[in-house]
Amino acid sequence: MTKINNLPDLNNISSLEDTVLPKNTAKEVNYPFPLVVFPKYIQEALLELQDVFSFEKPYTAMTTLVVLSVIIGGKMRVIVKNGWTTIPSIYTAIIGNSSIGKSPAIKIILKVLTSINEKEIERYEAKKAEWEAAIAGMNETEKREFILENKEPTRKRLITSDATQESLCHLLAKDSLVLFKDELIGWLKSMNQYRQGADIEFFLSVFNGLVGEVDRVGKNLYVKDPFLSIIGGIQPSILPQLTKNGNGDNGFLYRILFVMPESESVNYLSEKELSSNRLDTFYKKMEGLYYALQDEEMRYIPLSKEARSYFISSFNHYLKIASETKDDAIISAYKKVGDYMPRFALLLEVLHQLFDDQIGVYIGSVSLVSMEKAKLLCDYFIGTANVVLEQTHGKSSFQGNHQSFLDLIPENTLVTTSELHKIAEQVGIKTSNFKNRLLPKLLEKGMLKKTDKRGEYIKTVS
Repeated sequence: MTKINNLPDLNNISSLEDTVLPKNTAKEVNYPFPLVVFPKYIQEALLELQDVFSFEKPYTAMTTLVVLSVIIGGKMRVIVKNGWTTIPSIYTAIIGNSSIGKSPAIKIILKVLTSINEKEIERYEAKKAEWEAAIAGMNETEKREFILENKEPTRKRLITSDATQESLCHLLAKDSLVLFKDELIGWLKSMNQYRQGADIEFFLSVFNGLVGEVDRVGKNLYVKDPFLSIIGGIQPSILPQLTKNGNGDNGFLYRILFVMPESESVNYLSEKELSSNRLDTFYKKMEGLYYALQDEEMRYIPLSKEARSYFISSFNHYLKIASETKDDAIISAYKKVGDYMPRFALLLEVLHQLFDDQIGVYIGSVSLVSMEKAKLLCDYFIGTANVVLEQTHGKSSFQGNHQSFLDLIPENTLVTTSELHKIAEQVGIKTSNFKNRLLPKLLEKGMLKKTDKRGEYIKTVS
């Protein structure tokens, strides 16, 4: 076998120099979230939240991306290729038992949007009072003329828990929005209760920023250029129910990114307190970006030439891996996670400019560095999608970074147990995980075969 010392470290590519490692690494990490994709400032803030409140890093990290997506909203679209543009909306489910603290971890980051909501209430009430005072004492003719030139003030809301299409259309007509549900399963189960396929069609359309339309008895609502992100919790035991109402057959399930806790260990309460102003600064910078974008028109952001080539290569790699399974569910899941890569790249480009001491945020194009980081996020979500596929479809798939491990084993080359262990270390797989779970699984599925010589294997080429 050729030397493996120079294999790429998938968790430490050249663009990720400011990595902040967690202080407590004693826990067995089953699904390591690539925190390295974030600016150093964000890494430190999220690690402090983990240290003080025992919040799972993947939960707060993903909520950060959701919040940023709503702040950008419909102000930016990525030009992936000529004729293909995309908005940075995110549909995500936070997986964890009820005792792990999913909702508190989400809400501490969503506070950015709740703060904006509070300010919008104050603005609306002041504008409404001015408007009502202006029409007081007018006769009906004067009122009609005034209203034609001065529309009645409306209140924006960036967060809602009401998943009905009517409510969402009204809110989406005013601003970008996040639908937050403590438990998403109720929303998923209620899909299509009025008309078969209508809800799923609506949410698939809005996901891509296309026209959102509600057509029910006595109602016809329409919203152009909607922007909706979705976040909420799901308990692991409920995962098999996700394919009900046809969600597993129409592609909707695979639009949802699944976030796993890094450890199943109990998160004990700490006596520590927040000792820095990182969280307050985080709130202020994110809120400041929202207001800075309010007067801007929609901007179309191209990928740099290098970023575009990297995306196409990575996307095709996902499709190649998935197509080898000859399984439509796995192919669909891999493709739709790959579709998120340009969205993530835009969000990370903005996030780094916002927190890396840049003077303002101006995105001329999406860089290769941001696309590389977006690929790491997609690798993570490919892993968690495989976990969900196993739960919902009983599919034969890989968890976490197991696929990365398999990809790095050369074909038609004899490898030893020691060499396989080194590759596992390269992609962040613990020794116990490699010996007890991964190696037996690959042998069972026939993807590795033992030779006559003890401790020697060969990768099976399908």
